[in-house]
Amino acid sequence: MKYLIVLLCFFGSEALSSETKSGYISSPNGAIKVEYQLENNIPIMEGDIEIDPAENKQDLAIKGAGKWLWFRKWPKKTIPYVIDPTIPHKQRIEWAINHISQKTGFKLIPRVKQRDYVYFKYNGKDGGCSSFVGRKWGKQYIRIPEWCSAGSIVHEILHAIGMRHEQTRWDRNQYVKIHWDNIQKEQRHNFNRLFFYTRSYTDFDFDSIMLYGPFSFAKDPNKPTITKADGSLYQVNRKEMSSLDIKTIEKMYQD
Repeated sequence: MKYLIVLLCFFGSEALSSETKSGYISSPNGAIKVEYQLENNIPIMEGDIEIDPAENKQDLAIKGAGKWLWFRKWPKKTIPYVIDPTIPHKQRIEWAINHISQKTGFKLIPRVKQRDYVYFKYNGKDGGCSSFVGRKWGKQYIRIPEWCSAGSIVHEILHAIGMRHEQTRWDRNQYVKIHWDNIQKEQRHNFNRLFFYTRSYTDFDFDSIMLYGPFSFAKDPNKPTITKADGSLYQVNRKEMSSLDIKTIEKMYQD
């Protein structure tokens, strides 16, 4: 599970081991069907996104995109947080928090009594990094294993803010080529495009920290699963937010 990408966006070709399941999650246009896997009984889609799937789409009926987008946003661009005292190397989390706070207008503050907050939970030596997309309401986890880098933690916090993976954008086929024949069969669902799951606020960004690496979930680790549309490779960013990542947050919270 160590390079698993639960950010295989950061990762290599390790396979998720659990069975693929299907369910429904909410979107601006109502319930949409997705595939996911259970990792330690946690529903995970796209390798690192935690979800609360329902069996029937009627269970997730919502009214209008405006309500959905408002529901997922953090008021006053602020996320209260708590760090699990058992997490080793807490400076990774502190660096990620400072990086986001310094580069954007978004604030992460220690929780006092706020109802909605993020809990950075230790996920063991070999577990995966994962997060919900946007505000869940109440306590929500960002799971941090021992191996998870500061850049990976930035990625997970951006999920919590409301950002999704770059390669699942609806318009991605204009920019990238998905090499389906080299993707592990049980991981192909992680490359599905999700229309209206979240909005795209900027052009496609090959420098985004939210983009899978070109060898993510590969059957043959020497061959890519994602390339540019012309077939060439790109350099994956696992260090800091790109300029368009920053612009995405600004635009997302102007609405």
